Amino acid sequence: AGMTPPTLVNMITVTGNDATVRDLHLEGYIAGGVAVSRGIAVDSGASPVDGLTIDNVLASIQQYGFGILNDESATDVTITNSKFAASGNGLAVEHRGSLVGLTMTGGEISGNVYGFGVNAQNTVGYDNAGTCTGISITGTTVSGNSQKGLYFEKLSNSSFTNMTFTGNAGAAMTAPQFPPAALEFNLKFDDFSTITVTGCTFSDNGGNRPLDGAAMVIAARNDGATYSANPATLANVTVSGGSITGSPANIKISNDVDLETVTISGTELNGLGAGIVVAGVDAGEVLTLGNVRFNSTLTYSVFQAKAGATVNAAAALFASSETYVAGSALPLADAFAAADKVVDSVDA
Repeated sequence: AGMTPPTLVNMITVTGNDATVRDLHLEGYIAGGVAVSRGIAVDSGASPVDGLTIDNVLASIQQYGFGILNDESATDVTITNSKFAASGNGLAVEHRGSLVGLTMTGGEISGNVYGFGVNAQNTVGYDNAGTCTGISITGTTVSGNSQKGLYFEKLSNSSFTNMTFTGNAGAAMTAPQFPPAALEFNLKFDDFSTITVTGCTFSDNGGNRPLDGAAMVIAARNDGATYSANPATLANVTVSGGSITGSPANIKISNDVDLETVTISGTELNGLGAGIVVAGVDAGEVLTLGNVRFNSTLTYSVFQAKAGATVNAAAALFASSETYVAGSALPLADAFAAADKVVDSVDA
């Protein structure tokens, strides 16, 4: 007879500071068709677990490959050359969990439902912004996660650099309940600031919901009864360099994001979908684009889904005869073609 594993057992529980988990394969348990184990979790007690290092670890078939559970906390976590795969969440921070300082370099987050899932706590006055902050992920590949690649409901003072996002919520996967994305900041219940995305490459993400899937989502929720009662804001977002292709929408910006503090520059927007979609933001705000490159293959370069805000694309570049030029310098035929792909309150 087989042994029934305990429900939601932690394979490794970290309770002290400066611990190292290295050179391990943590393969989880399945019971009733679902994972009932966690790879690495912290038990922080009265003060955060500090200085945890995870190096060359494969965590697979888990509820969470690495998780910060409710009422637990960790500071200054370092993850290098590790893989989180085939799990519910490759990495996770629960609603009342706290992760202050994560440096992740290299490695892979692949084949999970959520690659990295971070939830916010809906309690007025709760410090969501301060309980997921200082996150730095560099050179990591995020691929084949079925609903979300990286998903954050709380996040501040964080950066994502030279990452590759491929086939998250891909067209051949079963459509999820909620709109999919490779990198989603769906921030809730607090005031958030300072998120930077630099030199990241996105390909073929969000295709399993072709009407509302996206490569990147930037949102601070203040809509509907739940979010208007405890609204979020977001300021100081920078997207620079890199490229996006193969998504229904390349970049979606919505709700209470301060467009005056959003910078998008040097990013190539390709594929057959929409380049930049702006929806539900405050009337009168202006999103001023830098030298974003809009490919002529896009169905829409800029789509303002709800009147109110304006997108200034005067510095943007549009495809023309195998090169990119400013809208004001386009040949007449190309100018008309570019104009056909700009919807609503956009200056180009």
